[in-house]
Amino acid sequence: MKTPVAVAAVVLTLGAGLVWWTSNSDDCADAASLIEAEPVSVVSPCDQNNLGDIYYYGDGVEQDFTQAVKWFRLAADQDYPDAQHNLGEMYFNGEGVSRDYEQAHFWLSLAADEWGRIGTAAKEFRDQVASFLTPEQIERSLARVAAWKPSASP
Repeated sequence: MKTPVAVAAVVLTLGAGLVWWTSNSDDCADAASLIEAEPVSVVSPCDQNNLGDIYYYGDGVEQDFTQAVKWFRLAADQDYPDAQHNLGEMYFNGEGVSRDYEQAHFWLSLAADEWGRIGTAAKEFRDQVASFLTPEQIERSLARVAAWKPSASP
């Protein structure tokens, strides 16, 4: 029983260190390298979202929307609202993915369930996205939201 607890402690410590590193380091390229060197199952959804941001903005690395989508999706699939909002924006803008307003609505609807700043922003954006959809598309999106279950860490 001590082994799982020890592993969990190491993973939590590593994750906290990576969050600190990505939020406090001027050298985002080094932070990205550290995060990418870890098995995906060890990297927290917060760190996955941070890495998506690094690629989205080209912060110390070459800007790469495809990589940003990859990391946002990993975090979004684990019910991380910031990443769900980011992924919704990428689908709306067609950055790193084909433009898909229904997908944008879906991800923003998931993020909108969060309270606070992210939830409020996601609700407002989701409502704007809805103006690009038919009633049937909105219904499909909301049905997916109702059936959606977060995945365990990859």
